[in-house]
Amino acid sequence: APVQCSLITKAIDRMRMNSKAMSVIAAAAGQVLLFSSSLIVTRVFTPAHISEYGVFFSIFSILQIAAMLRLEQAVVYASTDADAFGIAAASMRVLFPVLAVFLAASYFYLSINPATSAFSIQLVVALAFAVASAAVMRLFVQLMARYQRATELALLNFMRPAAIGASQFAAALVGPGHVLMTTAYATGQVLIMLLAM
Repeated sequence: APVQCSLITKAIDRMRMNSKAMSVIAAAAGQVLLFSSSLIVTRVFTPAHISEYGVFFSIFSILQIAAMLRLEQAVVYASTDADAFGIAAASMRVLFPVLAVFLAASYFYLSINPATSAFSIQLVVALAFAVASAAVMRLFVQLMARYQRATELALLNFMRPAAIGASQFAAALVGPGHVLMTTAYATGQVLIMLLAM
């Protein structure tokens, strides 16, 4: 019996290693797709459009960290399922008030920035969709990690950058224009959130 237990333990460890490798490979493949679409997008859009997107992405990066006050990180470490779902619910409850405060500040910044002042309202709307979707996706990822859903995590690691890259490639096909890249990024975030549900 001890030999059987050790064989089973080794098989389970191998499967875990394979799922980790699968997740890393999927994430790398998704990033390659996103990078490939970025090469095309940078050829289609002008430096002014790229600058606008850079400002948008900088604000997005800050807001996505602050959106749920990082409460979603505690889901994995909760001692019971009830605690995990309570933390998930608390994360969702703080999302919209925190997002509203940060979006107001972002609107002020975008409206005084010469690169974005003409499109500040559209950029804030794109930020709202992108940040809310990314925050919900981070919560999904934490729940998947808690329940060791490695295959779903690997698929998500591939699909998220692939969806964003596909949206940006579609924007490049439409042609250059203000707020197109930011709208494409937000659309990619919303699409992957809807697919994950």
